[in-house]
Amino acid sequence: MINYTEVFPLSKELVPYIESFVIIKLNTQEIDSKEFLSRPGGNLLFSSVPIVANDKVRDTSVVFGIGNKSTVIKWKDASGGDGLLVKFTPYGLSRFTAIAAPQLTNTSLSASKIWGSSIRDLHVL
Repeated sequence: MINYTEVFPLSKELVPYIESFVIIKLNTQEIDSKEFLSRPGGNLLFSSVPIVANDKVRDTSVVFGIGNKSTVIKWKDASGGDGLLVKFTPYGLSRFTAIAAPQLTNTSLSASKIWGSSIRDLHVL
């Protein structure tokens, strides 16, 4: 089973850029993947266990950009894990990166390719 808890930013300064935060708790061996449907804003996923996004990116922090295709996430260790998904507003991700939105369209990237290896310092799950 996968449990989700969605919380919304309390800071007025974040509301224009971040739609919500989703806390993900994976506590099953039977589900090892999740499909995230396309939406108008980008997403940043931090995971306590390595994940594979669209059979390409392998990391514990992944950005999947704006697009018209869904993103399939597979956990390497399906026995359990935690995650935090940051759901950006349609233009919110562009405020946190210098990469043009078209380069992030219909793609998944390791967050360290966008923000460098220091992104790993942000999450300890």
